[in-house]
Amino acid sequence: MSTPFEPVAGHAFMEMILAGPPEVVSTPQVTGDATVGQSLNCTMGVWVGMEVGSYEYHWQRDGAPIDHAPLVADYLLVDADVGALVNCVVIAQNALGLTAADPTNEVGPVGAAP
Repeated sequence: MSTPFEPVAGHAFMEMILAGPPEVVSTPQVTGDATVGQSLNCTMGVWVGMEVGSYEYHWQRDGAPIDHAPLVADYLLVDADVGALVNCVVIAQNALGLTAADPTNEVGPVGAAP
């Protein structure tokens, strides 16, 4: 004998999350020594939704994009960063779209190399 389908509380909500673009549930963070010649690392944070296919890390200096910075989790501090606050914005993408997390914490001001 079969029983009728009974939706589980919250089930429809979970299906919507799993079937949409990525959604950040834990903001990415930047860590590292804010000194020229050292690398900063940006975590990807925690995302939900259909499997994320890719992440891009957009590095910023004093809130503006850093020209020619690679779109990867590590950023090597250079002389142009001295005195600035550095952070990143992580963008996650899956087959259903892309989402940018809020900007990370700022690290700095960046100091000159010893």
